[in-house]
Amino acid sequence: MTRPNLQDAASIAEIISSVAVLATLISLVVEIRENTSAVRASSYQDLVDGRIERYYAMLEHDGLAKTFARVLEPGGLSEDDFSAMDETTRAQMRISSLTYWLEMENAFIQYRHGTLSDEDWGHYVERMCRNIGRRQAEPDRDLLDRFLSRSFLTHRARACEGAGRE
Repeated sequence: MTRPNLQDAASIAEIISSVAVLATLISLVVEIRENTSAVRASSYQDLVDGRIERYYAMLEHDGLAKTFARVLEPGGLSEDDFSAMDETTRAQMRISSLTYWLEMENAFIQYRHGTLSDEDWGHYVERMCRNIGRRQAEPDRDLLDRFLSRSFLTHRARACEGAGRE
């Protein structure tokens, strides 16, 4: 039996090294996928937490809670209902509506950065398009223009155009 020469030993070491590099790359791919999944879950949870906080804030104000309960009824609020509100409730509704659209913009940004899945973003688009033009969900246009990014407003218009909105 012959002893392996230095050349053979180097070839064996190179093969072992290549297998180790491949195993490391596979491990990194698995870790990145797990991390991406965790980031997406965290991003979605942040969106849900924001929505829950907004609803709790509404419950703390008797007039706003009653108004919001009417919003949830079929047909929502009419322009007359909105006009008949006292100034405080009307202001609260405008701020609530603005926070709704800020939530939608946040979801859009997360979607654009890849931390919100296509499926989850699709649910936001459905809600967004359903609420465009509803008095209780649409604050004055100047508020939207001042507080929301142009890219989101443009995307919102395009996304809801097919739904007969905007």
